[in-house]
Amino acid sequence: MSLREGMNCLDFGCGPWEVLRLTDELVGPSERIVNLDVDGALGREMAEVLRLTALIEFTFAEHDVENIEEVTG
Repeated sequence: MSLREGMNCLDFGCGPWEVLRLTDELVGPSERIVNLDVDGALGREMAEVLRLTALIEFTFAEHDVENIEEVTG
């Protein structure tokens, strides 16, 4: 299954947010993506940068994906 306009995504271990950048290009403004990573400082920094340029709605949540029970964000 490939990404299409209108889909929502969950990116575990988002790191420097390359998936969000590619997703933004593929499906445009109708998508929402939730980004999870254990590195909260990097996640918050990238969120600030991308809020200025990304077309899609996204959130960041600091989580250790190996120990997560519920995704919020």
